[in-house]
Amino acid sequence: MTQPTPNQPQNPTDATQSMPMQPAPTESMGAPSMAASSGAPSSGATSSGATSSASPYAKSPRTAVAHAKPEEETNIVETLQSLVVAFALAMSVRSFVTEGFVIPTGSMAPTLMGAHLRLTSPSTGYSYPIDAGPAADVRRQLGPNYRDFFRGVYDPMLSVTDPLAQVGNETVLREARMGDRVLVLKYLYAFSEPKRWDVVVFKNPTDPNGDAANFIKRLVGLPDEQLLMLDGDIFTAPLGADRSKFEIQRKPEMVQRAVWQEVHHSDFAPVDP
Repeated sequence: MTQPTPNQPQNPTDATQSMPMQPAPTESMGAPSMAASSGAPSSGATSSGATSSASPYAKSPRTAVAHAKPEEETNIVETLQSLVVAFALAMSVRSFVTEGFVIPTGSMAPTLMGAHLRLTSPSTGYSYPIDAGPAADVRRQLGPNYRDFFRGVYDPMLSVTDPLAQVGNETVLREARMGDRVLVLKYLYAFSEPKRWDVVVFKNPTDPNGDAANFIKRLVGLPDEQLLMLDGDIFTAPLGADRSKFEIQRKPEMVQRAVWQEVHHSDFAPVDP
């Protein structure tokens, strides 16, 4: 057998005689050369052939995972940035545009209800609220010396002097509902002056940072005037004026309907004992 020169192709017969026979791969043309050079089993040759025929720029699984990590980190950063922007916008709106408040007491009832308990009279069937604020005040003031006590409740359809029943303080606190919620526009009075009978929220001048820092009331008096209350009516006069200058300040119909309280209703007549 003659030795082939480097530039002369080998005889196929010689290649067959010098190497063991391998099963012919069926999936790619590059498989015979890979099998011939490595001597691997046919299954391995087929797999190697499929890999060798892929694009040289294909990414391995390890490379793909390595490239996915920066994308996850980017998503986390974007989420944090969105949260920071949302928080800043919420605080800006709360500080300069609008803010929500919960009514704590019943001083504005029935227009705005504080913490209260709703009862139904067994005599008339009339449903009405009672203020839960005094019960909480007593417990807070007495502290460890607090003891449960009963107080009278009145049916407005029957009497406001003779109690209909006795309700325990703990019962009132346990079953009381939360006060009404209001949304206050903070920028409104930057464009218009406050008007009489407006419902306004303002800081407590004596305790602006305490538990009772915010007050909500109906505006009655305006600057540079004196007030006189007589039988529930409001009279005003300029500062320094005598009594003859006082004039009644009538409530608009909207305000009247908001502050009216029922004292009699024919649908809630007492039942016969």
